[in-house]
Amino acid sequence: MLKKNVIKFFLYFILVIITTLFQLSFIEALPVPWNHFNVVVPLLFFFTLMINYRLGLWSAMISAMVLEMYSPLVFGNILLPLIFSLILINFVFSLLFTNRSLFSLLILSSVGFVCFNFLNFIYVNIFYYFGISNLEISLTGGYLSGVFLQLFFSIIFLGVLFTLLRIFSKRFRSVFLVSGRR
Repeated sequence: MLKKNVIKFFLYFILVIITTLFQLSFIEALPVPWNHFNVVVPLLFFFTLMINYRLGLWSAMISAMVLEMYSPLVFGNILLPLIFSLILINFVFSLLFTNRSLFSLLILSSVGFVCFNFLNFIYVNIFYYFGISNLEISLTGGYLSGVFLQLFFSIIFLGVLFTLLRIFSKRFRSVFLVSGRR
């Protein structure tokens, strides 16, 4: 049993690293509307909400460390907002939602994504205000349109991912209980 869990964790680790490197090397080089597609954050939300909370946190730490190496901002601008967003969506999921459905995935991922971008905005501007960093994010049309494009692409990506896993796996299928039948 332990060997199976170690192998499963290793496979998720490889998937997260490959996805993060795909984000950094390929998606960032695409033209303007398509380079706002963020694959890492929705995948981490999916791991956290649909598979396992601990796996989502470990995957977030691994991918955030790789993303931090290529970020021009102060260390922690990806790691801290991402971890806090994952904790928030898991907390809201455990309080308000009863099942792992497409609806709960899309709503909580949207909340987590908005929280992630808001915390990232605050984090970067606090360091700019105190003179630690010379990079600033302003709420102009370019930044907000980029956030909305990322949210739009993330919702589509999560919907497709959930649908594919529902088709090819028995884990996310609906089960109806009919009383009186044997």
